[in-house]
Amino acid sequence: STFTLAGHWGLVRSGHGGKSDHTIRFIPNERCEKKSQFVYLICVDGHIAKIGGSKNTVKDRVQSYNCGVYSLWRGGSGKQSVTNSIIYDSIEMCLLRGRKVEMFAYFMDIPPVTVSCWDIKEESVVPTVYDVYETCAIRKFYELYGKNPIWSKNGRKS
Repeated sequence: STFTLAGHWGLVRSGHGGKSDHTIRFIPNERCEKKSQFVYLICVDGHIAKIGGSKNTVKDRVQSYNCGVYSLWRGGSGKQSVTNSIIYDSIEMCLLRGRKVEMFAYFMDIPPVTVSCWDIKEESVVPTVYDVYETCAIRKFYELYGKNPIWSKNGRKS
């Protein structure tokens, strides 16, 4: 029940023809393909820069950040979220400056519960709780440091 290393980022030469001659690549550990609820920390040189959560796979979560490569200034379509673009650019900047960027994850094995829908049908479902854990992690960070992690601009304090 601790955070484990999910993987790290590195720079690779790019062939996509944009304004940059490199791109970032996530090098995962073994559990990255398993669908699970998890809270993650993106750390730069051992310091927490982002707290997030997901109910997919680590690979899927990281892939959404990789969409940041499609920003207009890189010669892309501009069809990415602002958050993904900012995270992508921030990771890239850190790597270009020789910083170590890693992701740690706290995986949750949530047991299914049975839900009775108006006495019509019983359904077994896995409740979504990662967002509660994410909020608690951000809250704890805020208690300790008086601010959210630098890349967690939308973090909840209360």
